[in-house]
Amino acid sequence: MGKVEKIKFNYNLHYLLESELTLDSDNKLISEIKYSYDKNRNVIGIQNSTLNRLWEYQYIKFDKENNWIERKRLLNGNLFSIEKRSINYW
Repeated sequence: MGKVEKIKFNYNLHYLLESELTLDSDNKLISEIKYSYDKNRNVIGIQNSTLNRLWEYQYIKFDKENNWIERKRLLNGNLFSIEKRSINYW
């Protein structure tokens, strides 16, 4: 297997990242990460097939602009963290 040569990003028609491929110098696949989204374009899943990891996101609270301000992050179905953020609008 050659060294990492390039990372290829694939986007859907809505300009959302669908997958990330890492290829070696022989253009052989090293890893693949797939992304999934809800109807509001929030990421709800990140699947890393190489590491056999699935990150899932559950949105809890949204602000007045409908941006998430609190979400749960799960790793392979187990709660990993609760993320909170504040957004300043100008």
